[in-house]
This record gives sequence, structure tokens and C-alpha cells, in this order.
Amino acid sequence: MIRSIRFFAVLFSFAMVLFITGCATTGRSPQESTSESADIDQLLGVGEESTDKEINEDDVLKLLGVTDDSAVPSSEEALASTENAESQLTEQSNASVSTAAPSRNDRITPTLPLDSYTARYQEALQAYRGKNFRDAIQKFETLLVTDSRHSLSDNCQYWIGESYYDLQNYQQAIVAFEKVFTYSRSNKDDSAQLKLGMCYLRLNEKEKAREEFQKLVHDYPASEYVGIAKRFIGQLEGAAPAP
Repeated sequence: MIRSIRFFAVLFSFAMVLFITGCATTGRSPQESTSESADIDQLLGVGEESTDKEINEDDVLKLLGVTDDSAVPSSEEALASTENAESQLTEQSNASVSTAAPSRNDRITPTLPLDSYTARYQEALQAYRGKNFRDAIQKFETLLVTDSRHSLSDNCQYWIGESYYDLQNYQQAIVAFEKVFTYSRSNKDDSAQLKLGMCYLRLNEKEKAREEFQKLVHDYPASEYVGIAKRFIGQLEGAAPAP
């Protein structure tokens, strides 16, 4: 009886070895089994197989003024470049705010003093930089409700989109970025257009992403993001299956 048990145990072990060996030799190669999500990461330059020629999403975000606090010595330094740019924008916007044309169907709403609005905008931006994205969304939305015609209102709308993007809520980010175009004289149109393409890329809607990048090239030929958009287009067209 004991010999029979040992015989079947040896036979079972031998069968398992054959089964594992067969699986190893008949499985697909790593290239054939690459998932769609890995493809998207590679296009964005965040996958393990990304090359120097591919676009690194961190570089794109830095160009947009969205930097990772861990990439700099302190959060204060991480905010320095963006705050300087925003301060310059605020000064330019404040000079022309009195001549800004009201948008259609605007209702009279209570407004904050200009310096108070700017201060609260900076607080909201600090919340975003601190990765408190939901708090940032609430603060930016409150500013838009208070005064949707302020010279920084388009910036508020843009950072709402960035917050949703960082929360990986790409559908809601698309809605937020689309609203940026409803503001006249916005300085965030080309930035929002680039992020629309990146949102669709994250959603694995590659053709739609290509269309959004192409729209950036066509509608904003002087934008600093045109080169990035063209590289995305090239990668997407190269990744497209042959007819």
C-alpha cells in the first residue's frame, strides 16, 4: 500500500513538471502579451520600456507648470516658478480687468476685492501643489461662483481640470478643460488643449487623442506645446495597426 502511494506521488510530481514546462514553452512572448495600459504608459513615457525619444509625462507637466514636489528640495521652491508666472499674469490681467467685456447671460453676483480674490486664488493653488486636489477643486469652484468674470477665472477653471487629472478622473477632467475655452482672452487655451489629448490617451481613446493633439497644432501654431503635440501624434500614428 505504501509503495502504491509513493508511486502515485512520484507520478503526480512528474506530471506537474511536464505541465509547467509546457506552459512555459507555449505561452506568448512578453511583446505579444503587453496590455493596452502598458501601451498608454509607453506613449506617455512612463513605462519601463520608454526611450529618450518618447515623451516623458513629467516633462510635459513641468512645461505646463505642474511639477512634482518630490523632484525639488522643498515645496516652496516647487511653487516659485509657477507663482512668479502667475504673479506676472495677475499684474497684466489687473491692468485690463476694467476693460474686459462681460460674458453673455451673466448675472450680477457679489464680487471680492481684487486683492482678496488673488489671495484666495493663491491659496487654492497652494492646495493643489500640496496634492490636496479635492480641496483645491472646492476652492477654485468657490472663486468661480464668486466672480466668473475675474481675470483669473480661466486659470481657476484650468486648475480644476488639472486636479481631476491628478485624481485620475479623466472624464471629469475633460469636462473641466473644455470649459476653459468658454472664457474670452484666456491664456490657458493651448494648455487645456494639450491636456485634453493626454486625457483621451489615458482613457485609451487613441484616435480621439490624436485629433486633440492635431487641433492644438492647427489652432495654436505659435504655442510652445506644438512640438510636444507633434511628437505625440507621431507616436500614435506609429502605434496604429497596419491596414
